[in-house]
This record gives sequence, C-alpha cells and structure tokens, in this order.
Amino acid sequence: MKKNNNYQIVWILVIIVVIMAILKIFFGYQGEEITPLPAYIAPTVIPTTATSEAKILQVDETKYPLWSELPYPGNGFTVEKYTTPKVLLVQLNGATRQHATTAINVWLGTFGDAGKGHKLEFGN
Repeated sequence: MKKNNNYQIVWILVIIVVIMAILKIFFGYQGEEITPLPAYIAPTVIPTTATSEAKILQVDETKYPLWSELPYPGNGFTVEKYTTPKVLLVQLNGATRQHATTAINVWLGTFGDAGKGHKLEFGN
C-alpha cells in the first residue's frame, strides 16, 4: 500500500516538472536585453569640528542651566526636562511630593548658583 502512495507522489512531481519545462520553453526568456539600473552613491558622513553641545543645540544656558544634567533619575521620581525657563518637570514614580522636593532641592544645591531659582512642576 505504501509503495503505491510513493509512486503517486513521484508521478505528481514528474508532471509538475514537465509543466514547468513547457512553460519555460514557450514563455521564458525571450532574448530581451536587460538594462541595468544606474548605481547611486550614498553620501558619506563627514565629522564636524568639535564644539560643545550647547553650541550645536543653541541652548541658552542662562535660562536652562541644568539642561545637560537632565533627565535626572531619583529615588521614586524623575526630573525629566525644562517646561519653561527655570521650571523643571518632575514625574513621580512612587515617591511623595515632599520627598521628591527635598531630594531635588539637595540635588540642585550641588550646582551652586546654577541650581538656584528653579521651580518644580509635577506631572502625572
């Protein structure tokens, strides 16, 4: 019984090969010349001269003195970004506002004059 099934599969495969050969002969390559597409060269990246990030991004360091320190991850909170000059957006991740405010004020104090005068805005 198995031999009969094996021969059926072989005959089906032979028929498929014959059909494909006939299609290839009648409808295959007709001798048309294939024109290659033009090759485009991708532009190369040229490194610029070394400048500070503040000059590249043109950040006013008097309005945003701690922009290069952000985001600041704290214990249960994250100081994400400036929303307006000297106003920092704080996202709470389990800490209370009081704990986050105290920890952020300590962090701001480490920057001396640059850390003074900041206000905190708490987001969701």
